[in-house]
Amino acid sequence: MKKPYEWTEEDLISLVNNEVQESIDLDYKECMSLRKKDREKKEIGKDVSAFANSAGGTIVYGIREQGHIPISIDSGFNQNEISKEWLEQVINSNIQPKIEGIRINPVELSTSNPGKFVYVVCIPQALSRAPHQASDKKYYKRYNFESTPMEDYEIRDLYTRQSTPDLYLTFSLTRNSLGIDKLDNEIPFDEDNGLGQEIEIFTSIGNTSNQPAECCSINIYFFSEIKFVSAPGFQSNSLELNNDHRMHCIYKNLLPSLHMPIFKQRSYSLTTTPIKVIIKTKEFHQAILWRVDTPRSESKYGVVSFEVSKNKLKLIREDAQDFFDKVLEELKSASQQK
Repeated sequence: MKKPYEWTEEDLISLVNNEVQESIDLDYKECMSLRKKDREKKEIGKDVSAFANSAGGTIVYGIREQGHIPISIDSGFNQNEISKEWLEQVINSNIQPKIEGIRINPVELSTSNPGKFVYVVCIPQALSRAPHQASDKKYYKRYNFESTPMEDYEIRDLYTRQSTPDLYLTFSLTRNSLGIDKLDNEIPFDEDNGLGQEIEIFTSIGNTSNQPAECCSINIYFFSEIKFVSAPGFQSNSLELNNDHRMHCIYKNLLPSLHMPIFKQRSYSLTTTPIKVIIKTKEFHQAILWRVDTPRSESKYGVVSFEVSKNKLKLIREDAQDFFDKVLEELKSASQQK
């Protein structure tokens, strides 16, 4: 699986041609976003710190977007005017404390515009020095494709990130690619005849905190548009949202055993046999919601959604709060129309 700091011009072209949408961990910026003016410098610090305070991610400086979809590669940067070193200095001087582990990948546009570059900035999730403050003395997060100010409780939660476990689930359509990656986590899918066929999903659990997790409770939810088939090792039940929409829930508790505690940067498979589901329709939400609870920690939520495009089925990670807000709004609207 190719990392953003390894991307080449070919990978940038692929992002545009495949219309890879912006997300909680991917953002496109046109070249005008990198200028030697105070306003742009402050925006750089705000955007980079927002990624670090959230789940980490990638900012591509040099791709135009419209409606969060990339439409073209911009003209690129002259390294004598906007250099990698200049960008590093702007990031470090506009964010406190300094974010460790940022990588900047200068991608030469050798085919479309020789001598010009696009900058791919890879930002890790803030852990040991979180949270990170922008130059306007505010803390930002990624929400609904934007960098937005954090609430007080969110800031306090970041301060405790290292003293409590921070568990997460990953989902994949292939056994060899546990994790969410838009360019890799996909399988062939017949858009005309694929509905109604069983799909295998592999899932694992990990921890981003230095504090190990001794035990936890896991809940995974499927909207009714996804027919649940089986999940060996899980218990299951059905939940009703309203008269038209239901969710299927599978759940299990992980107690001290061979797989516990869960340490930082270790990933554990939750099942030896994949979860099996059937996508019944392209309408409404083809999504999997998950929740993990562990003692002394806030509940952790996440969303991955199915996307069918160009005869491929993809799993895409979404912003959980944004997704829940949209779902509740649609359910409310559906109820009012009756």
